[in-house]
Amino acid sequence: MFTSGTIVAFASLLSCSVNLSVVEAKPHHQHHHGLAHEHLHQRRDVADAPRFDVAPSASHAVQAMAASAAAHDPDPIPVGKPPAIKPAEAKVKVDPAPPAAKKEYQAPAPKKEESAPETKKEEPAPKKKTPKKAKAPSVAHSSILGYATDKAFNAATYRDGGGGGCIGGKCVIGFSDSTTCAGEYVTPAGGKKGVTKSCKDSGPLGMSSFAHNSFSVLDCAEKLGKKSPAKSIHDFGDTGSGNSNFSKAVLGPVTPKEKKMGGDFAIWPNSNLVHVPTALKKNQLVGVYGAVNMNSHKSGKSGEGKPTDLYTTMATIDVPHSAADVPTGSTLKGKRIITKLWTPDQPQYGKFTLLSSHTIPGADKKNPYLYLFAVVHDTPGKGKSALKVARVPAEDIKNKEKYEFYCTVSKQWKSEIPKKSDTASNIFVWEDGKMDTGEIFWSKKHDSLVLVFQKFGAFYISTIKGKFVNPRSYSEPEKFFETEEKGLVYGGHAYPGWDQSGEKLLLSWSVDVNWIGMGIVEWA
Repeated sequence: MFTSGTIVAFASLLSCSVNLSVVEAKPHHQHHHGLAHEHLHQRRDVADAPRFDVAPSASHAVQAMAASAAAHDPDPIPVGKPPAIKPAEAKVKVDPAPPAAKKEYQAPAPKKEESAPETKKEEPAPKKKTPKKAKAPSVAHSSILGYATDKAFNAATYRDGGGGGCIGGKCVIGFSDSTTCAGEYVTPAGGKKGVTKSCKDSGPLGMSSFAHNSFSVLDCAEKLGKKSPAKSIHDFGDTGSGNSNFSKAVLGPVTPKEKKMGGDFAIWPNSNLVHVPTALKKNQLVGVYGAVNMNSHKSGKSGEGKPTDLYTTMATIDVPHSAADVPTGSTLKGKRIITKLWTPDQPQYGKFTLLSSHTIPGADKKNPYLYLFAVVHDTPGKGKSALKVARVPAEDIKNKEKYEFYCTVSKQWKSEIPKKSDTASNIFVWEDGKMDTGEIFWSKKHDSLVLVFQKFGAFYISTIKGKFVNPRSYSEPEKFFETEEKGLVYGGHAYPGWDQSGEKLLLSWSVDVNWIGMGIVEWA
């Protein structure tokens, strides 16, 4: 089996190709809550996620949700009672460190024959030093915190997605299709199909609100102290009347075509947010999200169809200094700064993760860059995943003409965007499956960049010792955390800025299209 260190062995036979044509996107299979349709393909063995019974009078957008369940190189190298969850603290099994290499056997020197003349012993040739391969960090302790809820909300909060960023002592987390239930709610059942109870207080589905995306705020570890992050998240949209709601999506349609889609147009957050000092305000973060048409292939019944990816979009989110800065009934402020970034036939740069060069020690602070990573599946081989990377000067993040794409063959940044199938632009290949979601960030604890990603209910980590554009810089990914749910688990994310010391890492993941699980890892 090839390792990440040998994936460029045949790269000289290839070249980073040009792909400027736009191919019509093929429709995805049916999906209700943001993002899960991509993962249902991967888990055909998983029972259907819990779904609501749709009343005939349900609105088009609501029925749609319920019907679809399921050359300068600066690189230095919910409202209310939450679901009944009993947070369990568990030590996660960590793969044992590889056994120490055995000393090579050396045969004893032959005995001297009595008649042989005395000779000087030859000094053994010095052994060649084998470079040490980067090793993934080990875990001292981990705990599962339960599902993310806001105690101020008087009902269950349903959502999926996740991922975010931290600045000024606060982290912002973005979620896809978000709703609250004003009465009884669906309860999880150990990852199996949930037990659905009726929401009696409002709406045909018992929903008091719904938005295709929402953003929440969480204080960083230093401010929270011993409080659980999962129980300290602050959602927005509380009307003050006792029935909290997501009043509207933070990021909505802006073009005439998007507006014409009405409730079928959605932007689904499912990646991280970063601060870019020279490009954004002090309290702003930027992210890349997917835009979809939820009913591009309608079946003839209102609200029933199959979601289709349209393109990715780049957006900024303003981080409030405190919850009091957000008026009652309002949401955080967001703005789409690039309406259409990449089409489905192109690598989705930035949708996997973003990295700002100013967070890397030793980087050129005067000429910062924003790096955008894309994950592609199967192109390096069936069942495999690969990463590609693009960059843009910080001050030019709004200008697509300034974006460059790395080619591992020429070891140069090029202006032509490669095809998904172009293996010469892969900077890392994982041989053991499909990477779902993840982040690349600088870890103070390990004094290096690290790659953290999820595959179903397991989180993996790889340290990057050297430049992240070099495939040989990545250690073999190791599993370091596993969720308890047995159902549909996806959308895993890390929040490195939550603990400034780097000693702890906050994680989140989506469960059965309805809940956001959270956990903490303490590094050894």
